[in-house]
Amino acid sequence: MNRSRPLIKKPKKQNRYKQREESERPSWAQRLYGAAVFFGLCVFLCFAALAFIFIHDYFTQSRYFSARHLEVTGNSRLDLDEVYLLAGISPGGNVLSVSPKQMSQRLESHPWVARAVVNRQLPDRIDISIEERRPLAVLDLGERFLMDYNGEIFKRMEESDPKGLPLVVGLSFSDISVLGEAMSPAYKSLVGFLQDGADYRHALPDFSVRAIAVDRDTGITLFAFEPSVAIRLGWGGYTRKIQRLGQVLSTMERGNGMKIDAIDISDSDRVVIKPAGPLPGNKKRVRKEVI
Repeated sequence: MNRSRPLIKKPKKQNRYKQREESERPSWAQRLYGAAVFFGLCVFLCFAALAFIFIHDYFTQSRYFSARHLEVTGNSRLDLDEVYLLAGISPGGNVLSVSPKQMSQRLESHPWVARAVVNRQLPDRIDISIEERRPLAVLDLGERFLMDYNGEIFKRMEESDPKGLPLVVGLSFSDISVLGEAMSPAYKSLVGFLQDGADYRHALPDFSVRAIAVDRDTGITLFAFEPSVAIRLGWGGYTRKIQRLGQVLSTMERGNGMKIDAIDISDSDRVVIKPAGPLPGNKKRVRKEVI
């Protein structure tokens, strides 16, 4: 007996992924709404930018914020016109046109300005405080550079720069600290003398240092007076040595006025003097020790 299968067609399976894609596809209404939102956002941003520009121009051009009080302190080498030009402000200018930070950075870009502090007080006042560099020596590295109190080389020597500064010889570019690198011992010793031993200007007002020689073996030697006298200081303890030198020179000045060729004060407790000529009653030059 043959059993025939029922002629019932099975329903076709539908593609679920295709249905999902069709259901997730945005309608025309949704697309139109998204475009309208995007266009509205663009228009809003454009108007916001225009409003910001308008407000900025209004405040930076308003006479209400004109600089009626400009106070500059600490400047000696820079005149007021140079300070105003560097800071980007002038009497009557708008105090909102340049930020205090920008003014400070522009002022500190000048080689003679070590530090600048700018305070703005609305609506019409700006206070500028300048700390200028103190040049202490001219460093000869093949070219001549100015060195300040902190041992920083801040500019090349020019004709208009201060005269009468001691000339430093015996160092090279490798001794100079760059980008925070450590100073060489010789350069560090020189900076120590310029910082600590610079008291000689007060202790010895007539003591004029013409040159400073730095030697890695013997230390620092000063060349002072006219005619030149070599004064060997060696390494370290410069304040004490300068004080001791003042005592020795004062004693010699009260004596017979002996002319000196060199003084060795590398040991502040044992000073050796080399006369420039024979002592009275002697035919040849001798060395004299002062304890």
